[in-house]
Amino acid sequence: MSLSRKIGGRPLLLAGFGSLLLLMVLAGGYPLRTLEQVRRSDLAERDNYLQRDRALDRIQTGFYQSAIIMRDFLLALGEKSAAGQIERFTQSREQTDQALADCAVPGAWPGLGRYGGAGTSSGRRVPCSFHSGDRDQSGGGVASCKLKLT
Repeated sequence: MSLSRKIGGRPLLLAGFGSLLLLMVLAGGYPLRTLEQVRRSDLAERDNYLQRDRALDRIQTGFYQSAIIMRDFLLALGEKSAAGQIERFTQSREQTDQALADCAVPGAWPGLGRYGGAGTSSGRRVPCSFHSGDRDQSGGGVASCKLKLT
């Protein structure tokens, strides 16, 4: 008892509560660090989702544009107009392929490589071309169009 009276009770209490406060700060710091890592991971996943969503919107737009361009090609009356539609189709196809490459995850869909897109696992494309000379020129209307897959 004489030792505790010599040292005094107040410094022992301060050391005890100080160490308790230090333990509480350390115990609170770890969850905050973990929470920050979860937040960063969540932001990265959200950005990835939004990027892929925009790419899928571009792919859908490319499909719609290709359908409109094909219709215009089939309805074109002159060779010059048909050649312009072919150029527009080529540009639309390149943009759609780029959008496919932007949202492709390598190895996620192995079967996609058969159908095209620059970012697919096999890197193959299905090149296609259509030529204004392939159109049926009878009677001002278009009876058929040959789409050549090469």
